[in-house]
Amino acid sequence: MREISKQCPMTPHVVVVQPGLQKDRDSDAQLLLLGVAQNYLHETYQASFGVIASA
Repeated sequence: MREISKQCPMTPHVVVVQPGLQKDRDSDAQLLLLGVAQNYLHETYQASFGVIASA
């Protein structure tokens, strides 16, 4: 992928699907972990980050 990206610019997108995570019951630890992952991906790869959770 690194070699191809030199010829054709790529923008990575990472989406986490976590059915056990509920938006109204998320803990501080879960949010911290997701925040750290988002920050790492952004700073290291300039990748966007998304989360799909339960209702």
